[in-house]
Amino acid sequence: ENLELKNRLGRAGTAPVILAGVLLRPPAIPYDTLLVDAGEAEGVHAGDFVSAGGTTRIGTVGEVYTHTSRVILFSAPGQTYDALLRLASTTQVVPVSMQGQGSGSFMGQVPAGTPVKVGDSIIFPGIASSLAGSVSSVLFDPKQSFATLYARLPVDLLSLRFVEIEKDSYAR
Repeated sequence: ENLELKNRLGRAGTAPVILAGVLLRPPAIPYDTLLVDAGEAEGVHAGDFVSAGGTTRIGTVGEVYTHTSRVILFSAPGQTYDALLRLASTTQVVPVSMQGQGSGSFMGQVPAGTPVKVGDSIIFPGIASSLAGSVSSVLFDPKQSFATLYARLPVDLLSLRFVEIEKDSYAR
C-alpha cells in the first residue's frame, strides 16, 4: 500500500542508478574513499549519493573523471551530515548531526536520557529513508547533558565489489 500510494503521488523514491565496480578500496587508496569505474561519460556527477545496494547509502561522489570517480564515504574525517537516529525500543526518531571519524566509523550526540542502544539505526530522512549506519557504542557521562554515540557503516568496505550511484540525487 505504501509503495502504491507513493507511485500514485509521483513520489516512488527510486532514482535511476548507475552500477559501478570498485576499482580501489583501502588500503590501496586513502581510507574512507573508493575509486569506482563510472565517471562523467557514464553520467556521474559530483555530489551524487552512493549506496552499497538498495537503501544503504555509504557516501557521495567527490571527484569525477572521464571513466572513474572518487567516492567520499560518510565516515571520512571532516564529513558532517544531518541524520535521524531510529530508536528500536520506541520506534521514535531523534535528529542527530553525525561527524566522520575515519575507518568506517562516525559519531554524534543526543540529549541525555535518550534511550539509544547498540544496534539502533542511523538513517537519512526523506520519502525513501536510507540506512547510513548502526550504533556500535554509546558513552554517557552523568555530568553531561548529552550522550555520545558511535556508529559504523553497515557494509564491509574491504569486500565491497560494486556500488550504485544515484543519478539526479538531491546532494547536488
